[in-house]
Amino acid sequence: MKLGLYKGDKLSNAQYHAAEGFFSSSQFKIANEDIELFHKKYITKEIVDKEGNPAFDIGTYFHTAILEPHLLDKECVVMPGDIKTRRGEKWNVFKAANEGKVILSANDYLKAQNLIAAAKDSPVLTDLLKGGESELSLFHEFKGLKCKVRADYINLEQGYIVDLK
Repeated sequence: MKLGLYKGDKLSNAQYHAAEGFFSSSQFKIANEDIELFHKKYITKEIVDKEGNPAFDIGTYFHTAILEPHLLDKECVVMPGDIKTRRGEKWNVFKAANEGKVILSANDYLKAQNLIAAAKDSPVLTDLLKGGESELSLFHEFKGLKCKVRADYINLEQGYIVDLK
């Protein structure tokens, strides 16, 4: 990855996260708290997160629905039926058939829909998401450290950044 600014339509979320040699603020936070854990997770890769976190998947679905709705069907999928947990044969078969996508259970989907409805009903948020750009990525070197940042939404003209949580 070269240093510079990348627009969301030029660099996918997956490409951003796969950028080798660049570290995010979350990763630097881990390094600050536990340098050994940081080294094992991000340098030697001795520790690998095997299963996605449902909260992160709900957040990804929410972010995509609000900031990049045109990518929702391409990047996310909801487990059909009444499967409410992220385990078992049906879950594993569905997961294998949808590799590379964020998968939500029925319960996760309901939680995401509540977040989406609340965001769309917020006149403050609706106003903030006008006149800017979503999912901008910046790759930069700072004091010898290669850093990466992916902002949810930036309005440069008005001078603010929106971070959806």
